[in-house]
Amino acid sequence: MEGTINIPYIEYEALQDVNYIDKDLKAVAINCQMVGCGSDGSLDQLARVCLVDEEENIIFHTYVEPQISVTDYR
Repeated sequence: MEGTINIPYIEYEALQDVNYIDKDLKAVAINCQMVGCGSDGSLDQLARVCLVDEEENIIFHTYVEPQISVTDYR
């Protein structure tokens, strides 16, 4: 498929945060920050992920290292 790249899946352990295991969440928002890769920076790659609840408390936040060289930090 044009414009896509195969990146191997890497397993991870789920976070066990006691603050959210029993909390009745009504809404969760996700924010993904992308960077440009490839010779012209047109290949989107994930660089950061953040999840927040309806009270804007951070549930999860991480940086993601792209598998190929970043050419555009946008």
